[in-house]
Amino acid sequence: MKALTDEEDVLPEADPSQSTDPAAFPAEILQRITDAAGSRVVLVVGAGVSMEKPTGFASGAHYSREAYRRLVADGVLNDGECTDPDDLSVLADLLYDKYGSQTELTSRLPKDTWRTAAPNSGHLIAAALLIEGAIRHVITLNYDLAFQHAVTALGNSTNITFVEGPDEHANLASHSVVHLHRSVNQPEETWVLRKSALDTDWAAEWESVIAAANLSAPVVVFVGLGSPANVLTESVSNLDAKAQSSYYLVDRNQDSKFHEALSANLTGTVDLYWGDFMSRLAQRVVLEQLQRVRDAHSQMADDDPEMALRRSEDVATPIQEITLLDLGRARAIWLLGPHFYAGEGDAANQRQIAHLLVATDHLSAALATSSLDLDEHGRLTVNTGGGSTLVFGLAHGGGTIAWSAISAKIRERNNRLAPQQRTNLVIVAGARNTRTPSVDDLVREDTSGDLIRGADSIHPIFADDYLGRPATDLQSAVEELRR
Repeated sequence: MKALTDEEDVLPEADPSQSTDPAAFPAEILQRITDAAGSRVVLVVGAGVSMEKPTGFASGAHYSREAYRRLVADGVLNDGECTDPDDLSVLADLLYDKYGSQTELTSRLPKDTWRTAAPNSGHLIAAALLIEGAIRHVITLNYDLAFQHAVTALGNSTNITFVEGPDEHANLASHSVVHLHRSVNQPEETWVLRKSALDTDWAAEWESVIAAANLSAPVVVFVGLGSPANVLTESVSNLDAKAQSSYYLVDRNQDSKFHEALSANLTGTVDLYWGDFMSRLAQRVVLEQLQRVRDAHSQMADDDPEMALRRSEDVATPIQEITLLDLGRARAIWLLGPHFYAGEGDAANQRQIAHLLVATDHLSAALATSSLDLDEHGRLTVNTGGGSTLVFGLAHGGGTIAWSAISAKIRERNNRLAPQQRTNLVIVAGARNTRTPSVDDLVREDTSGDLIRGADSIHPIFADDYLGRPATDLQSAVEELRR
């Protein structure tokens, strides 16, 4: 959900025509997001990030008005008793003064909706960038759990922790999502809602510790914040001269009160929506990762001339338009990882990706392909010069995994997919033992015509066996498998 202090009521739909010209994007952010040392960037997010679909939450003003309506209808407040029903902090103060508690308000907020918040593209990319180590922390003023669900969707939380309030401070790690104003899971009396908590109380509390530690990062980017939050603006003002950090605001509304409060300390602004901004960060990370794959291939080709390309001049050609999310998913599948999304990893991973792409290039030359397309399941759709279409999976054994173990992992993945998404033709590289058993599946027959199960048999093409051989040999092997 949004930060509940925001005043904007409606977030405009993204304008597809809005320019994302790299020249207009701050170079320092792009440089730091790919810094070799990693983790130079902290994101501080609020309202706007949870208003984009499919998260699709409303503003704090909307939730305040609805809570006030229900409070009056329930006889907790009298009509006209609140001086500003659009302001949650005013409403929280009124209820606290009258009842000594803010739970009359929090009990009328859509907590279940916030607990089940669907992550949008920006949330998913942020999770991926945390996995990649490109972002140090995400500090959120929102109560919803969209970031948690984004990490769950990627299936990889090995280096990400969540800090939903002061009692979880021990969870803070090198890459964390921190709920500065608490999460929906925290006791409702601790939620930062009342004006005193927003304006002054934070200075002697946990919030000041989190602010000081994170707002001194080399680059801090504020996204989706409409109303000023003193814990942020005053901390930035105190740190600006000492920390020598750069502060950027991502906002299509350059007249927001948050912009006004922070303007004296801003390094620059970015006129983009949350999802568009995160896509630009992801694009820059992909460019750097693909270059490392190219470098890995160059070294491999120097060491072994058979690793040279046959058709393309660039080993990354089949995936040069790939998004970060799809690249991470493809890596997880190709390298037989345990997660849905796999980070870039070390130089060995880069060599294995390059190895598979060399195999793909050789296949492309053998089949005289007119196009190669990568789908979200890491499969390559090959359109041949003869007009036929083939779909291949890819798998790398890392030089240590035998084909029997590779095929078991591929079958396990297939069983989680719909029949039309399953892979039975697989390009395999780096397998320790390429002997294919005479019986591929000891439990089930090959049910290639089964409309429910799809194909069970997996037919490998051991790319390493064809590196030094004529392209016609590989073509014949593929044709044999298709029969």
